[in-house]
Order: sequence, then structure tokens, then C-alpha cells
Amino acid sequence: MAEERKLNKEEKQELAEAREAFSLPDLDALDEVLEGAAMGGLDDDLLFHLGVWLGDQVAAETGWVWVHLSFGPGLEAPAVVSSDRGVALLPLQIIGGVVDSGDPSGPRQLLEKLRGGARPQGAPGSYALVA
Repeated sequence: MAEERKLNKEEKQELAEAREAFSLPDLDALDEVLEGAAMGGLDDDLLFHLGVWLGDQVAAETGWVWVHLSFGPGLEAPAVVSSDRGVALLPLQIIGGVVDSGDPSGPRQLLEKLRGGARPQGAPGSYALVA
């Protein structure tokens, strides 16, 4: 079961600094950056910034909010969650998955679906993870 808490001051500051340091104009630019990530061409800071950018895009599109989630030892991270807590997105892990899989298409597909009106569903309070 997931445990949620508000972001602490330091976590909020990290997100704010990432927003200030990095932005993308559109999904085409996202593709270019993710192709570099898939080839291992990005450092950890840029991957973090890209994860924050992705989470902010999802939040802007859906109205979801940033929180800190823990799914037990080994998986604690900032997350974007729906108001009923039925759905949770771990944007930093999604970007890490691009690096691990070598497939840069996932974040773009997610954003296109959300922009098209599709919304993942989960039982209220279930924190169903969006992949």
C-alpha cells in the first residue's frame, strides 16, 4: 500500500530549481531529448529535470498534484496523483525507464493520450501506477 505525504521544503526547492533550469517548447523537442536519454547521452541532473518537466505537463493537463509517495523500501519518489488518489504517476521513474529500455516513445504517447482527453482510472485511494 502506498503512503503519501506532502513534499517537504527541500523537495519543493529541488522541483523549483529543476523547473528554472529546464524547459521544452513542445513534444518534438521531447522526442529529441528522449532519444539522447535512450542512448545514455544525458546526465542524472538532466534526467531529473526532464522528469519534473514531464510531471508538470501531466499536472497541467489533468489537474493532478505533486506529492511524495512511498511504496515501501526502495521505492520512494515525488509523484503526480489524481485528486481521489486513484492514479499515481512517477515521472522520474518513467524517464529512468526510457534510459533502461532504450524506447523513448512512452512519455510522448502518455502526453498525447492525456491531451486527447483519455484519463487512466483506478479505485479511489488505490494509487494505481500509470506506466
